Amino acid sequence: MMTRTLIPPALFLFLLVGSSAVLLGAEPELITDRPDATESAYTVPRGLFQLEAGVRAGDLDRSKGLRFLSAPESLLRIGLNDAFELRLGFDGYLVEQTSSSGDGERTERGIGAPSLGFKVAISEEQGALPQVAFLGTLRLPTGDEQLRPRRADPAFRFALSNTLSERLSLGYNLGLAWITLADEFGVEDTESLFDWTVALGISAAERLGFFVEFYGLVGASASTKPLNVFQGGATYLLTQRLQIDATASFGLSEVAPDWTVGTGITSRFPRFKD
Repeated sequence: MMTRTLIPPALFLFLLVGSSAVLLGAEPELITDRPDATESAYTVPRGLFQLEAGVRAGDLDRSKGLRFLSAPESLLRIGLNDAFELRLGFDGYLVEQTSSSGDGERTERGIGAPSLGFKVAISEEQGALPQVAFLGTLRLPTGDEQLRPRRADPAFRFALSNTLSERLSLGYNLGLAWITLADEFGVEDTESLFDWTVALGISAAERLGFFVEFYGLVGASASTKPLNVFQGGATYLLTQRLQIDATASFGLSEVAPDWTVGTGITSRFPRFKD
């Protein structure tokens, strides 16, 4: 029901943006931060808007029958200058279903949290030295009560990348995130987590690309169980301003989602004359 009401309007908007207006001047390469968990070290060029969105579903815990669906997970990236972009995110409309609850099947649904952030380019790639960017994000405590963060939770990342060959590239992130959770008694606690990703990008053809990736979260406290995930996917560039993608992931640790699948689209607004 949810996908019939949310996805077609979103796709229509992206396709409209991607196909409208006349290109003025040279078109920069379209480099996205989706569909992998690894953020690129590139910023959106000055004066351009880039909208990245998708749908994701999966099995969070097979033993409990806990499944989820989110759509549209969205990120609007705005190039303010050649080294700095503003980022506006949205978790989307979320559905979580538990089929093994003592009270029978239970479903929670509602609007997820928005986020504000930025990315700033630090250095270009020079030989073995990677290209580097820094990201900061703040998830806001708004949205439906059962799905929103309990507090404004920040996160920071360094995004790095190396060109290995004409067809291979390596991207990797290192960061720190804070997540506030409430226990069964309603007591809130903010936990610090180390955030890491490693992704190998493969250019199979002029428009087609693949990636394989490992990513995870490691708690600063020894009592926190690590979350580790393997993910793979593909991207296809339809036009200079429009790209589609697909992903699948598998959990490698006890607290990771058992599996997820997703698909999405990225559209760049054309540059207009001043």
